[in-house]
Amino acid sequence: MSFTTAAAALYVSPAAISQQIRALESSLGYPLFERLGASIRLTAEGARLLPRVRRGFDELRRAMEEALQSQDTRQINVSLLASFLQRWLLPRLPEFQAAHPDIDLRLSASTQVVDLGDSDFHAAIRFGAGRWPGLQSRRLLDDWLVPVCNPELLRRLGPITAFADLSRYPLLHANTEPWNDWVKPVFGRRHEVPVRSELDDSASAIIAAERGHGVAMARWSLAAGDVQAGRVVCAADWAVHHHRAYYFVTTAAKARLPAVQILADWLFTAGAGFGPPPTKLRRKAAARRK
Repeated sequence: MSFTTAAAALYVSPAAISQQIRALESSLGYPLFERLGASIRLTAEGARLLPRVRRGFDELRRAMEEALQSQDTRQINVSLLASFLQRWLLPRLPEFQAAHPDIDLRLSASTQVVDLGDSDFHAAIRFGAGRWPGLQSRRLLDDWLVPVCNPELLRRLGPITAFADLSRYPLLHANTEPWNDWVKPVFGRRHEVPVRSELDDSASAIIAAERGHGVAMARWSLAAGDVQAGRVVCAADWAVHHHRAYYFVTTAAKARLPAVQILADWLFTAGAGFGPPPTKLRRKAAARRK
């Protein structure tokens, strides 16, 4: 709101700015600013025009940034869930860093869905059905639901081989992995499942199970490392294919950046090498209606 400040930013004189504004107003046929002595303010018409002009400049800025990134930088910013970062990606990250030491990978863990088209994030790893309008998504990793618990608790209470066995255990789950998504495919119908504790974080349910608080319904992607390390064990011989999966998501423009392509290829290779849980039965869970 200052011709003088605008002139300084553009390295021209205030008179030149004033002349350009008058030429623009003449072309439009109405004033954009009210002149109030030494100050100015937008007219109603100018205020209506401003948001679209800003969007146009923002789009131009993003296009220039992407053009520069494709030439000069190997830095990429990726958004993903904290649980996936901590339990699946971090143990594998040294392999990527050793193979690509020139890529500066910056990971931001959040449950918020970032706007990849209007931010400095180049890509995201999302858990869902694979449909995000206006974005490119490729299936990265399937997942399974599996009950896990502390090894000592399993020795004391025995494995889950029938629905009635659940009554022996304190049942834990995160709100994204309810027990019925596993119980119905395994035992043939929906039962009333007496859940003891519901947590808002998938990793927290696994930690609670590790500490002996009960048996947790877990995603295999998050529990596999703990099972392999012996901190928890599978409490049943059945795993259920999750109706959601992990996807690598980006925009069409950012997908062409060399560093994004390298990361995507590495993630797909790592995902292809991640196998299902060591169980006998795998049935696909039906998607829940919201």
